[in-house]
Amino acid sequence: MAAAFAGRPARRRFGIDQNHDINVTPFVDVMLVLLIVFMVAAPLATTALKIDVVVPDGRPSGMRQALVTIDAAGQIHLGASPAIDIQDLPKALAAEGASSSTPIVLAADQRLRYGRFVAVLDQLQRDGFYKVSLMPTLPQT
Repeated sequence: MAAAFAGRPARRRFGIDQNHDINVTPFVDVMLVLLIVFMVAAPLATTALKIDVVVPDGRPSGMRQALVTIDAAGQIHLGASPAIDIQDLPKALAAEGASSSTPIVLAADQRLRYGRFVAVLDQLQRDGFYKVSLMPTLPQT
């Protein structure tokens, strides 16, 4: 039986045929591992910034607010004061009479790098100022 007749290959001695089915077990294993990885990593990827958006019609009557501005060069100003350092921001706010319950309005120049803006926002939150509102653009003076 060494020759093949009519296009059929010669059969081997034991006649074991090949399995033409797709083995999905490794695929399912990989998908389950990916599912577990994403389930663990998804809560870590979410960050929460506690911010309030400024109402366009202005602030409520009788409520005192502190205005913190950041210019295009990244310098921080409290109201109309000269530039202050980011570490001195809580002392400057306390000198103005602001406490942790005082709403802070944070305004930044549109040309400011986002990282500097987030650094100032993080510093405010680390110092206990959670009532932070964002002003869309820096007011023109």
